[in-house]
Amino acid sequence: MNIILDSYADVRVHKDNASGLEQMMIIFDKELNKRNIKTFIAGVVGSEVVGNLIEPILPDREVDQDKFTFLFKNVLNINNIISKVDEENIDLIHNINGPVVALSNYFGKKKVPILTNFHSPPNFDFKKYCVFFADNLFFSYVSNFQKNLFMEKFGDFVEGPVIHNGIYCEDFFLSNKEDYLLSMSRISPRKSVHHSIELAKSTNSKLKLAGRLYTEEEVDYHRKKIKPFLNENITYVGEASYIKKRTLYSKALATVALIDDFESFPLIALESLASGTPLIAYKNGPFSESVIDGETGLLVESVDEAIERLDEINSMDSVFCRDSVIKKFSVDTMMDKYVELYHKILNY
Repeated sequence: MNIILDSYADVRVHKDNASGLEQMMIIFDKELNKRNIKTFIAGVVGSEVVGNLIEPILPDREVDQDKFTFLFKNVLNINNIISKVDEENIDLIHNINGPVVALSNYFGKKKVPILTNFHSPPNFDFKKYCVFFADNLFFSYVSNFQKNLFMEKFGDFVEGPVIHNGIYCEDFFLSNKEDYLLSMSRISPRKSVHHSIELAKSTNSKLKLAGRLYTEEEVDYHRKKIKPFLNENITYVGEASYIKKRTLYSKALATVALIDDFESFPLIALESLASGTPLIAYKNGPFSESVIDGETGLLVESVDEAIERLDEINSMDSVFCRDSVIKKFSVDTMMDKYVELYHKILNY
């Protein structure tokens, strides 16, 4: 079986990249090749893959790149994929949050099936562009929360199974805890990092902020909402590599993910729990599918509730947190389900 793995045009597939979407691309590339499935990866310059890298002519993401630049990169990316489909005997395209509309309009005619994983909210009515190629499009979701939102908006057109993300649990480890909370995400308003600061200030807790800055919006957010509150207790440690973040997770008392915006099924929950570290998140979202309230973390309705309940994390068992991920969210469990889905699609 030959499969193209595609995502948005700025994906740098590299083991040192700590971002969730890039990590998923790395896992798919590695695990599919282990299962004798040949992969072709659409990635930027600097990507390192097990399978085959498709024409890596695109530079890595630029800080505050404009929308035209991003659109141009996506056009080049799609053109590279088209060329590879024409050159190779491609059986299926696995589109991980990439430009499904453009892909479907072309590959619907080529009769190459496309499996799309959305990692974003249903805020674009792609259905009206893709409906003519419905027989060629297949969908899957990474959480029940995410699927329900898409089904409510688009109906049976986007029906598909839920396959939760998985991680290499063996990469994460238990460690003696140090006296700090951790925020591990982009320093972005949509990641609501300021809520972590509010929690730390209100409970007199130490806090480490780890995350990258890409856009001018994020730089401005850091300048106005983050930097003024940095001190000896609240520190910004920069972007954490895949290696660095594992140590940060394992030594933290808890990871804070009080995110207001949409999340599909973020790896932060699995990575934190696999490190024996409870997670603090809002209950109305996908975190309820990985966190057990009161046992492996706190699922709250507000920052105020998180402040009131913070002491509960001291009684949570690190081994139990880790075991809860190993039992349900391993890479092998996830990949077995995807390979089964690939065969089902090809036999459709």
